[in-house]
Order: sequence, then structure tokens, then C-alpha cells
Amino acid sequence: FDNAQTEIYTIQCGGAIGDNVRVIQNDNYLTLCEVNVYGKVPQSGDDEGLRNVALGHPTSADNSVSTCIPSRAVDGNVNSVSLQSSCYVSNSNKDNWWKVDLASNYDIEK
Repeated sequence: FDNAQTEIYTIQCGGAIGDNVRVIQNDNYLTLCEVNVYGKVPQSGDDEGLRNVALGHPTSADNSVSTCIPSRAVDGNVNSVSLQSSCYVSNSNKDNWWKVDLASNYDIEK
């Protein structure tokens, strides 16, 4: 885990409307150190009106390593060393998923 190379993926969502985000990884382990979901929030104070609407929200997953709980992926800790309690890690290399409940519908941009 500690020697893993950090990779950042940005997925453009084009304004999809949703109240949850799910990440699926088949045929490999799933490791998420920080998931940011940028949605449009009226009167958020920034130029684009985008805010990380996943930060601190409830999460769920299957096949979690007992010490790497799903909520770590939205805790604001961007440390990518999973053994320092900052990442979610699956316990299996088959059919893994992780989900964050955003509690409201948002216009998701990325």
C-alpha cells in the first residue's frame, strides 16, 4: 500500500443530477484515498459555484479491509499512504464498489 503510485482521475459528468456517487472496480482491488464530487451549489461564494459535495457524507462499500473504512475516502485527508489511516481499501479483487450518499440532488460537474 505504501509504495503505490498516486493517480488522480477526473471524470467530467456534464451536469448529471444525482444524490449519490458509486465507484465500481471489477477484477482488481479498489483503493480510494480521497474522492471529491464537485456539484453546483447556489451561493457557495466561489466563481463557478462548485463545491465538494461529498466531503464528510455517509459512505458504504463491500469487501472492506477492516482497518480501511469507506468514510476515509471523503474525510478531507489527501494523504495517499493507506497505512496512515487515510484511504479506503477493498479486501477482495473481485466486484468491488464504494458509494457516497450526498443526501440531496446536486448538479454534478466532476
